[in-house]
Amino acid sequence: IRHDVEAMQIEHVKSNCSDYLTLSIGACLVEPRINMDKTEIIKCADSVLYQAKENGRNQVVIHGDEHED
Repeated sequence: IRHDVEAMQIEHVKSNCSDYLTLSIGACLVEPRINMDKTEIIKCADSVLYQAKENGRNQVVIHGDEHED
């Protein structure tokens, strides 16, 4: 999806970062569990989204599940 959006070269007139629209994506990979705190998953995804932006934008950052039961 990120590559497809970039390839469309949609003008982004108000951007200070790029002449064209790009996507930064943050995702959190977890194994579903009973009573899982969905808020924590959203916070995780938000955190890696900002990581993608800080690392130069126009990229995907995925945080893996480090919990071992």
